[in-house]
Amino acid sequence: MKKKLLSLLLAIALVLSAAPAALAEGIAEDLISEDPFEEICQEFDSAKNVEAYPIEVHPTRVSGWAELLWAPTEWSPVMATYAGRQPLTVLKETDNWLMARDEETGDIGYIRKVYTAAPAPQEETESTVTVAADGKVILGAVSTNGAFTLQGRIPEGYTVQPIRSLKDLMVAGLVSEDPEKPYIQVSVAFDERYAQVERLNDLDEQGLAILEKTFTDMDPTVSISFGDTGLGTRLMIAEQNDGDMDYLDILTIYKGYFVEFVMAPSETATVRTLQEEWKEQAIEFLTEMDFVPAEDTAALKEMAGTPQSASLLSYDAERDAVEAEIVRGTDLDTDDPKWETLAMLTLKLTEDTVFLEDVDPESGEILDQPTSHTAAEFREILAGGTEDYSLANMLVTFDEQGNLTQVERIYTPWQ
Repeated sequence: MKKKLLSLLLAIALVLSAAPAALAEGIAEDLISEDPFEEICQEFDSAKNVEAYPIEVHPTRVSGWAELLWAPTEWSPVMATYAGRQPLTVLKETDNWLMARDEETGDIGYIRKVYTAAPAPQEETESTVTVAADGKVILGAVSTNGAFTLQGRIPEGYTVQPIRSLKDLMVAGLVSEDPEKPYIQVSVAFDERYAQVERLNDLDEQGLAILEKTFTDMDPTVSISFGDTGLGTRLMIAEQNDGDMDYLDILTIYKGYFVEFVMAPSETATVRTLQEEWKEQAIEFLTEMDFVPAEDTAALKEMAGTPQSASLLSYDAERDAVEAEIVRGTDLDTDDPKWETLAMLTLKLTEDTVFLEDVDPESGEILDQPTSHTAAEFREILAGGTEDYSLANMLVTFDEQGNLTQVERIYTPWQ
C-alpha cells in the first residue's frame, strides 16, 4: 500500500513542482524519497522529441513481460503490461526511457529502453483452440528450434483465449467463468541464449542466479523458490504477496524454450490474494503439460495403422507412455546395415495395447505362434527396466491419436 501511495504522491509532486515551496512542503517527507523525485525530474529534463518510429517490447526474459508506466520512474503507476514482441510507437526519448504509444489502446506512457528493440519481421498467425484426443487443450505452436505444439489440461471452468502466435512465441490467456478465480497466462518463447539448455535442471547455480535476476530486476520484493513437477522437471517459482495483490509466476525451460505460467487475481475479483489450491493447480498444469513436436503429428498421420520398425527408449509410468524411435533400415543384407531415424514419438498405452513375442527371449528360437501379453503384463515388463529385456528391434503399430495398439518383438536382446 505504501508503494502505491508513494506512486500517487509522486504524480502529485509533478504538478506541485511549479507551485510555491510552502505547498510542496505539506507532503510528508517520510513518504517521498528524494532519489525517485530527482530521477524523474532528470528524465523529464532530458526528453527529446523524435520522429515517430516503431519498436517491440523485449523483456530480459523472452517469456516475461515489461510495463508501460505513467512517468519515467519505476515508482510510477503501471498503465499496461506487455508480453514480448508487443509493438509500440516511440514519440519521445529520455536518457533511459522511451515515451511510447500503444496503437491498439491509445495509451501513452514510458518504457525502459533496455526492454525494447527494433521490430523484427514476424508473421502473426491465427490461433485456433482445439482439443486433443485425451481431453487436453491444444494451446498453440512455436517453430524456431524445431516445431512444437503445446497442450495442457485446462482447469475446470476455464476457457482459452489465444493472445499472440508468432514463429517463436505463443501466448494464451485462460479466463474463468467465476469472477473470483484468478486470470492465467501461458507463454512459450524460444530464447537463443538458452538454445543448448535441455531443461531448467541443467542450469548450474550461476545460470539460475542470472535467470532469477530477470525477476528481481523487475520487482526487487518478489520471492524466488524452486519446485519440481511430478516428472522431475525443475520449476523456478516467483511469488509476490504484498497483502494488496498477489501474483505467481512459474518458469521452466524445455529445449531452449521458456515456458511460463503466470497467475494473478482477475480484474473482477474482490479478494486480491491467491489461494493455495489455485497455486497447486498451477503446478499440476505444468506437470501434465505436453510438448508435441510438429513432426510427430505428420508422422502419426503417415505411419498410423502400419507396423513400423522401432526401438522403445523409455517408459514414463506417470503418463503411461513410451518414447519410440521410429527407424528405417538400409543395406540390411550386408555386414554394415544402416538405420535412419524417421521420427521420435511419444506413444500412449491403452487397455487394448497388445505385446507379441515372435521369439523365445531365452533361447532365441522362433516360435510357431507369437506369445501374447496383455497391456497390464507389458506395463510390468516396461516398469522392470531394460537391462535384461531389450526394447530394441520392435515393430510398433499406433493410431493417429498416438495410442499404441500393438508391439511385436522380432529379435531377442542378443541377436
